[in-house]
Amino acid sequence: MGKISEQLGIPDDVLEGATIVNHYGNCLIVENFRSLIEFTPERIKIMGKKQRLLVHGNGLMIKRFTKDDCKIMGQIEQVEFEEEPITVVFCP
Repeated sequence: MGKISEQLGIPDDVLEGATIVNHYGNCLIVENFRSLIEFTPERIKIMGKKQRLLVHGNGLMIKRFTKDDCKIMGQIEQVEFEEEPITVVFCP
């Protein structure tokens, strides 16, 4: 038997809950996220389930923000993922 994702016909990243980003011209749809961290007309930062998503541009607006997705509109110049920092605690 193959992987569950293959059996269900679902990509691995979707099954694992990865943040999904779809870009259509001046519109960005983000799915599978936890929260909004920062919002300005030049930068939007969203906490994904494993990484932070940074959107850079001009005139950025959040047109829809639901538990399922977030719709960002504006002049989108750059989209990048930022790894979550790892906290190391040393015990004596």
